[in-house]
Amino acid sequence: MNLYTLNDWSIEVLNEPNYFLDSTNNPFNYSKFYSSDLEDKNKFTPSSKHGIRVYHKDKLIYNCLVMAFCGGTGIFKKSSLMDKDQLLICCSNTIFCLGLPSLELKWKNLADMATCFQIFQYQEDYIIHGEVQITRMDYFGNKKWEFYGSDIFVNLNGLDEFKMEEWGIVLTDFNGVQYKIDYNGNSI
Repeated sequence: MNLYTLNDWSIEVLNEPNYFLDSTNNPFNYSKFYSSDLEDKNKFTPSSKHGIRVYHKDKLIYNCLVMAFCGGTGIFKKSSLMDKDQLLICCSNTIFCLGLPSLELKWKNLADMATCFQIFQYQEDYIIHGEVQITRMDYFGNKKWEFYGSDIFVNLNGLDEFKMEEWGIVLTDFNGVQYKIDYNGNSI
């Protein structure tokens, strides 16, 4: 679970893998639902579901569930980000941006072909570490650039597959190949 605060508001971001749409047996009922709309929801079950709950002075006021249909994600330290009055969440291959505190959907955008692992703020933009690509988006969800390697940005050898430095980003792919890119998405 990730926790954030905004004045007298507190925000929880939860992984909800066992939440089933249209079920009466869910332990919590969300009032809003946002989907990546990438697949026919009647044919496929979402691979990732993340709940957001907003409290004002310990009273639940707003809540929603975001869901997507590609690679599976969970909620980890860098899988969500609060920037001013908006919350950004990696959910499968999509970044959802929700206005705070009311959780209205400001925008959503595909940030990877498979799965988004982490999101970082860089200046007024966001850098997304995905499985297949690294993406930079602006505050409004517009893509500025995408970078692809020769394999996925996952590493089983204990190497750091994604590291932001002052001058740029160091990436290591599945085969141990290292890439260095600047913050404009160009190879160094």
